[in-house]
Amino acid sequence: MTKQPTLFAMPPKTRVKRMHVVDAGDPSHYDPAFPNRHIAQFGCRRCKFETDWVLMDTISETKRGIPCPRCTFDPSPLFVPLRAEYFDAFVSGDKTTEYRKYGAGWNERTCTRFRGVVLSRGYGKQDRHVGLITDFEISREPCSMDAWKACYGDQVVDVACITIQLDRR
Repeated sequence: MTKQPTLFAMPPKTRVKRMHVVDAGDPSHYDPAFPNRHIAQFGCRRCKFETDWVLMDTISETKRGIPCPRCTFDPSPLFVPLRAEYFDAFVSGDKTTEYRKYGAGWNERTCTRFRGVVLSRGYGKQDRHVGLITDFEISREPCSMDAWKACYGDQVVDVACITIQLDRR
């Protein structure tokens, strides 16, 4: 008896193109706040994209590499609209971390490490930059910052701290 063909076949999964270690080190020699962690720079052999120093949890995670944001097609990069002053600070390199209220849209599931990001000046399409999420943590410390109080008032809540590395190309 022959197997009946599937009427609605699933498309094949796209292969993840990974970047590999270019340089690595042990940050605990320089800063004791990072015991048992590793630091590495990654580079893509296909498109020549290179990251800054990225803090990794395990040596296995470092050896495995990270997905290349240019070569690996991710249909859903995280869209982050920003006020003009904060957008300009990201572009100039003065700001590397975006702070948002922790919740359904800004959590560990939506802000995974090495996910693509599109930063936008407001909601328009003319000023946009792409990047990569390099770290995510939850904190209440940003609630005391003046910029946070200007946006959200004096409420003390959990804050999603999203570290972003922009593609400088």
